[in-house]
Amino acid sequence: MLIQLLWRSLERRKGHLILAVLAVALGAALASALLAISLDITDKMAKELRTFGANIIAQPKQRALTVEIAGMRYTSASDGAYLNESDLPKLKTIFWRNNIVGFAPSLSGAVDVNGQKVLLVGAWFEKEIPIPTTKRTIALPGGQVREVTPESKIFATGIQSIAPWWKVDGAWIDQTNAARGAILGTSLARQWEVRVGDTLRVTYSDHPYEFIILGIATTGGFEENQIFVDLANAQKIFGLPGKIEKVQISALVKP
Repeated sequence: MLIQLLWRSLERRKGHLILAVLAVALGAALASALLAISLDITDKMAKELRTFGANIIAQPKQRALTVEIAGMRYTSASDGAYLNESDLPKLKTIFWRNNIVGFAPSLSGAVDVNGQKVLLVGAWFEKEIPIPTTKRTIALPGGQVREVTPESKIFATGIQSIAPWWKVDGAWIDQTNAARGAILGTSLARQWEVRVGDTLRVTYSDHPYEFIILGIATTGGFEENQIFVDLANAQKIFGLPGKIEKVQISALVKP
């Protein structure tokens, strides 16, 4: 009897029932669409923010406070803490490795150019590094166990990855020209009246070094008052093989 009453009630209110079902379906579809848009916007915003540069700086814990004014770095004379360049590939083995978009280590020091003190910065510009792999074991049918080494991967990183807004008139430093190539900030190039292809002579601890100006960098920041060379050259000049003072890391903050 109760079932018959319910059926007759539904028959008399078919229009209301259809409207209710449509309203629920429309609400569910709208909620799903808004959720998808929200997640997509969050992902796109996170990636877009990474075009503004590194958001994490890693440096030795005991390192003294460093102050940069007009492109020059000032720190205590006793400061001697550094990181090892060889440890950098480990950044792509941590739990949040997939969130790391790129990173660029650097080592800097004041050099003399025509009697003027200028900060010379060594860095990675376009670097491919192998990602360390660890062996793992898999169980085979029959109870056998095999040790497998995952296929090695290459990760491309450097300043070009974390600072896409840099505008370089000329060429970037790469593996083919890293030995003698340098990039000069546009302010210094204007002050010294030099151009791409000119020879740049710097002195550190009474030792002269020569570089060919490959490019003039416009960044809109203090980098325009600095000289950039390959990291290996800076390590050689400052007598710090395999050492870096900090790492700029560009990472997504959303898991």
